[in-house]
Amino acid sequence: MKKKTPKQIGRAYHTRMKGLLKGSAEKEIFNNLKRGKNSYLRRETIISSSFDKSWIEVIENSIFDIGDIIANPRITTKQDHNLVPIELVKKIDATSVRHLASHTQYIKEADEYGNVVPSKILGLSYDDDYFTYENRFVATLVRRLVLFIEKRFEVVTKLAELRNEEVLMFKNESIIDGADVEIETKVKVTYKSEDEVTRKSNAYIDRIAKIRDYILYFYKSPFMQMFKTEKDVRNPIIQTNILRKNPKYRHCYNVYRFIEAYDRLGVNYKVSEKYSDFNEKEMDEITNT
Repeated sequence: MKKKTPKQIGRAYHTRMKGLLKGSAEKEIFNNLKRGKNSYLRRETIISSSFDKSWIEVIENSIFDIGDIIANPRITTKQDHNLVPIELVKKIDATSVRHLASHTQYIKEADEYGNVVPSKILGLSYDDDYFTYENRFVATLVRRLVLFIEKRFEVVTKLAELRNEEVLMFKNESIIDGADVEIETKVKVTYKSEDEVTRKSNAYIDRIAKIRDYILYFYKSPFMQMFKTEKDVRNPIIQTNILRKNPKYRHCYNVYRFIEAYDRLGVNYKVSEKYSDFNEKEMDEITNT
């Protein structure tokens, strides 16, 4: 919306005055008002914004690596021994034999050649362990990113539509029918900021919205569901070999350090006010409207 011209301002003022003086002899009153002492003052409030894109770029550049870890998390194979009935055992090792030799109560029968049939034996099993320190760290990072982005997304979208304001204040001192009359009124006009400012603001919000969608997708992934009841890792983060040497996990560690140290919203709004009088040409346009 463009700024109001003095002629448009004059119409708005006169319309306002007609509403206030409805039912009176308007022509006579307006003539008296024109002959009276008139003063006009304009206040312009301009809102501008500046954006810090560094935090967006850091997160944007990490999306691929975080997504790859979540889709293909690093796992360790855990070896475990459990005492099970002989019918259920799948695999044994030397530990199983030593355990049976020292726990003869589990020997069901033995023949003359020394062959034994156990009733129970220490079976060997292998389990995939997803709950490594590094994976718990990545789950912690995703949770932190959700909070980090949501806070900034909420603020920026709330203040997304920048609107400038123009307030026009009028004061008239005149004599009507021998009475001193003083009239004060104002016209307030709000309009959107310039197109370029709005375009930059919208582009900034779009980038935040995009990384927000990615992180929320990660947050709802099966990987994060596995860690639903797991506590976050605590600072300071332990520099394991994986976090130091694996490029993807190392990248996640650097992102974590960045958002932990970043304490700004990433956007600044500046409000400036300017007061000005009407020049002679503008005064003529207003009074002769």
